[in-house]
Amino acid sequence: MGGASAGANLAAAAALRLRDEDMWVPDQLVLVYPMMHLTSPNLLSRFGTP
Repeated sequence: MGGASAGANLAAAAALRLRDEDMWVPDQLVLVYPMMHLTSPNLLSRFGTP
């Protein structure tokens, strides 16, 4: 599953929703230029401050 820009966001959201509902999930995601919230607590804890 993959996408570029806004499509990458949709692919990521769809994969997370499928995972949360215990349905089929893709083996890989190809996300090209996804928009990310750089001050997200999850990103900050993994990668440090932007």
